[in-house]
Amino acid sequence: IAAVTEDTIDENTKAAEAKSRLEVLSDVDGVAVETYTDETALGDTVAYCEGKDNGGNTVGYVFKSTAKGYGGDVTVMIGYDLSGTIVGFEVIAADDETPGLGQNSTKPEFWQQFKGMAGTVALQKNGGDVQAITAATITSTAVVTAINSASDAFADLTGVAAQNQTQQEETIRKAHEALMDKITQMNKIVNNAKQV
Repeated sequence: IAAVTEDTIDENTKAAEAKSRLEVLSDVDGVAVETYTDETALGDTVAYCEGKDNGGNTVGYVFKSTAKGYGGDVTVMIGYDLSGTIVGFEVIAADDETPGLGQNSTKPEFWQQFKGMAGTVALQKNGGDVQAITAATITSTAVVTAINSASDAFADLTGVAAQNQTQQEETIRKAHEALMDKITQMNKIVNNAKQV
């Protein structure tokens, strides 16, 4: 009986994951995803497949990533476009999290906030843009950890290191500060030369 039950559970899990793949990456910028490659594992906690258009061109990627939550593993399914931006997202397993708290991570009200993000994400309490689930910070952190593991794997796989809006703004701010420092140094040199 255990073997039959195990087979049924495995079949149901695979069917649910196939459905989730379709939901997180059905089209990218108006290009329909027609097929998916077989899933390839990247270590113990991350796996991916490519979404292909009807010409066989890769138009995006689906990553499945798992991190340790409060009560057990939390698994997410993430659709990325070729630039590394999240175009679809879903928490597909958080069964061992606390009902009414951590299990709320499976609700669209929580996970829809990730669409459009790219690169490393962080909870608001850590300076990021992600609103944690009230009274479920450990589960929220697990979701963020799973996303960041997938984003790192995406960057390693594709060579594209995406940045979210906050990271882009910080990069621009630092570049601006460096430029202003150079201008100040140049002005000092010019003023010193005028005095000579």
